[in-house]
Amino acid sequence: MPISMTDPSRSVLERRVADLRDRTFDVIVVGGGIVGACAALDAAIRGLDVALIEQGDFGHRTSGNSLKIVHGGLRYLQRLDLRRMRESIRERRMWFRVAPHLVDPLPVIVPTYGFGVRNRRLLQLALAVNDAISFDRNQGTAPDRKLPAGRVLSPGEVLDRVPEIPRAGLTGGVVFYDGLMYSPERLTLEVVKAAARHGAVVLNYVGFRDRIWEQQRLAGIVAEDLVGNEAFSVRARTVVNAAGPGVEFVGSRLLDTTLPPPANWSVAVNVLVRGLGHSAAFALGERVDGAGAGRQLFFVPWRGRTMIGTGHYPYTGDPARLLDSDVQSATATFLEELNRAWPGERPFTRDDVLLTHRGLLPARALTPHGSVLLMSRQRIIDHARHGVPGAFTVLAVKYTTGRRVAEQVVDRVCRYLGRGDGRQDPDRFAAAFPTRQSVAALESEARGRWRTELDAESLRHVVRSHGSDFERVLAYRHGDPAWNTRVTPESPVILAQLLHGRDAEMAQTADDLIWRRTELGPCGHASPAVTHTAQAVLDARPDQ
Repeated sequence: MPISMTDPSRSVLERRVADLRDRTFDVIVVGGGIVGACAALDAAIRGLDVALIEQGDFGHRTSGNSLKIVHGGLRYLQRLDLRRMRESIRERRMWFRVAPHLVDPLPVIVPTYGFGVRNRRLLQLALAVNDAISFDRNQGTAPDRKLPAGRVLSPGEVLDRVPEIPRAGLTGGVVFYDGLMYSPERLTLEVVKAAARHGAVVLNYVGFRDRIWEQQRLAGIVAEDLVGNEAFSVRARTVVNAAGPGVEFVGSRLLDTTLPPPANWSVAVNVLVRGLGHSAAFALGERVDGAGAGRQLFFVPWRGRTMIGTGHYPYTGDPARLLDSDVQSATATFLEELNRAWPGERPFTRDDVLLTHRGLLPARALTPHGSVLLMSRQRIIDHARHGVPGAFTVLAVKYTTGRRVAEQVVDRVCRYLGRGDGRQDPDRFAAAFPTRQSVAALESEARGRWRTELDAESLRHVVRSHGSDFERVLAYRHGDPAWNTRVTPESPVILAQLLHGRDAEMAQTADDLIWRRTELGPCGHASPAVTHTAQAVLDARPDQ
């Protein structure tokens, strides 16, 4: 297809390495996953001078690996941890508010049996408590993104929706609602873009190399532009280490010694398979070790496919470099567990796996049976106690609460600097995002104006991916005759989305376009032909 050099949209993310020089930032955030992106936006909203650097692309590691669920914390009810449950409910609501086009209501079915914690009456009570505790779950959300109250299901209703549910002893079920991310990758990018709009300098492919230490205090970092292959100094009063699996490397350089062990590491595996035909998420149990420890395997309908996860396996290698061999081994083990739990007629094989999502998560310890105990709470380390005031390391465990974790880190930065507006107002965070209309209203507007120029599926996808920015994407019709051509017939992604990712969203590689500016990769369409098209778009960028 012909590739145009036209750039009709005003760039939101411009990669200007020079913006890191010749100034002193209040804070540099190292790591462009969801926590780092939220920290940069939070600090910028509070009036701090912020830089965000990411060694790869934004959200390219653990933040891109999930079951795509925005959790309301119902499982915390089992432990009567109501504080964490309320926190999860608030953060789930926040994601519905800031990006309604990227989060959908998701029904989750839990079957009931006549015994134990799955007793029908007990779960009915839990459902009522959940609805009471989440009384404000829809406050400030769009009409088409409000979560219904949970309800009790008959055995027939459960089996109609999930025929695979074990029937022995089944007394019915309950359904409650969580959030489902249309695209975690684009949700992270939305936060990065919001930070840039609020004055933060954000750059991908800039690596952290060392600290700058002057007069016995932290004065900034040595960074490296991995595109231009140039090292340079960035002055800053504070540094937030939000590098995910890279926190140990960054922390050891910040402290000039070994970072106090933050955690063991677990390989987290979620697999994408062809759609199994369900309209609700559900779980099946699996016994995984000799002690009878149980793992719940979740099946989540997503974009006509099914996500299954999550497997957690010990990882002893370099956390900054997860090898394909480790992923393959973890995937094979996960498929064994899945097939022990799956009651279907045919087991899952590697040929059924369209994609393996993988990432490293911090773990507390390994059990004697070889399973993993994940960290249950985030860790924020103030390195003043290690002789480096102004340096902070954060380890997070959940995408859903990434904003809240970032807020807590920035609270500490503000206290150290004696700057900013103090504690963040969540309403100010929500106001940083452009999409205000309901998704239904945006889709109706798009159909009314462009239905003759773009097929209905692709038009809906552009709206769902870009929210109120969808007109910027469709503006490429003025300069490129192939703007509405599908990149591959199997996907609704169109050429204009690649052009927009190149010109307005700081994509540097074909993988950036395929995996994080569009959902070609996450939906299983990263073919050689698609990669060739994406690379052709990059090669034709206006500045080359």
